[in-house]
Order: sequence, then structure tokens, then C-alpha cells
Amino acid sequence: SPSDCELLLEAAERGDRTAVARLLDAGIDPGSTNEWGFDALRTALWGAHVETANVLVQRQAPVSLDHAAALGRVEVLDDAWPDGIDEAAMVGPYLLACRAGSAASVRWFLDRGMPVDLHPSGDEWGGIGCPGLHHAAVNGCRDVVALLLDAGADTALVDDVHGSSTLAWAASAGQEAVVDMLLEAGADPAHQNRHGLDARALALDNGWSSVATQLEQAVT
Repeated sequence: SPSDCELLLEAAERGDRTAVARLLDAGIDPGSTNEWGFDALRTALWGAHVETANVLVQRQAPVSLDHAAALGRVEVLDDAWPDGIDEAAMVGPYLLACRAGSAASVRWFLDRGMPVDLHPSGDEWGGIGCPGLHHAAVNGCRDVVALLLDAGADTALVDDVHGSSTLAWAASAGQEAVVDMLLEAGADPAHQNRHGLDARALALDNGWSSVATQLEQAVT
């Protein structure tokens, strides 16, 4: 059967605030981690479940710099990096802020010179190498997508594992509004990944027929 930690992380991944609160009431440690070092707070933020993340913070989950960035706590970032940009140290907080939809933190990083298309390899962060635009797009974080596009983010960049574009990530997650934004920014709907799949095919594979229609119209 799943361990207490696994149950908590599964609830956080779903964004199920009620289940998270119930498990914490049962005495599960909010800071417990799985074998990969992920805790419930990071898991909630990874899925842009900010309200669930706030429940965990209120229940004394430990808040790291990555967490603080994703929660929009720019004052913590000010304290951590008063002297400007440090790409190696900032990559994790920056990408998690993109993924969680924290426009305030993403703007903080960009204002201090963070390269908008910073693209660490999968071995270095998150298990799959891609820029922040991918992370924001897959979770439908429109404010961050708009901010990154305004800063010049390249919609043609692909992830290191599958060779999928930002548009493909958004389409596979059914993010219609973000798909529109990316198309307007010039994203190529005909681009195919290393498996020969374009954004429309990925939308269909994941059950997003309306997004597939949206992309078919963009191609024609």
C-alpha cells in the first residue's frame, strides 16, 4: 500500500486541498519527501496548484528558495541574491516560478538579467530539459506565458527528451488559451517532434479534440 508520504504527494499532485488537509490532520509530516527528494509543496507547485501549496505552507511545510520563488515571495529572492544574477543558483527557482505561474517572481528574475530561454539539461533540473516557456505553457499559466513572450522567448525551442515545442506541450495538456497565445506569437503548428508527432496529434492522443480542431484550422 502507498506510504503516508506517497498519499500526501498524490493529493498534492491532484491539487486536492481537502485531502491534503485531512492527511496533515492525521499527523503526516508536511515536509516528508519521496525517493527523489520531492515534497508535497514542490509537487503542488509543479502542477500550479497554488491554493493547495498555500494549505501546506499554512501547516508549516518547509519553504525552500525554489518554493519561495514559485509562491511569489520576491522579498526572499531579494535577501538571497542582493548582488544580481547567478544563473547556476537561480535556475531551479526561476523554472519552478514559471511552472507555478508566479509572474511576480518571473519578472524579478528577468529584470535582473535572467536569460528568458535558459535551457538546462534534463540531468540538471526536472528530468527533462526545456526553457521556462514550456513549463508555464503546460500548466496554462497565461500571465507568465505573456511575460515570457514579451521578453522575447523563442517558441521554436524544443525539449531535450522528445523534441517537442512549447506549442506541443500546451496542446497535449489541453491549454486552449495558451495555444492561441503561442500561435499568435508565431509558433509553428506543423512542427513534429522526434516521434513524428505534431501539436495536433498530441492534442488528439490526450483527448483534447477542441484543441486539435484549433490547430487544424491554424495549419489550413
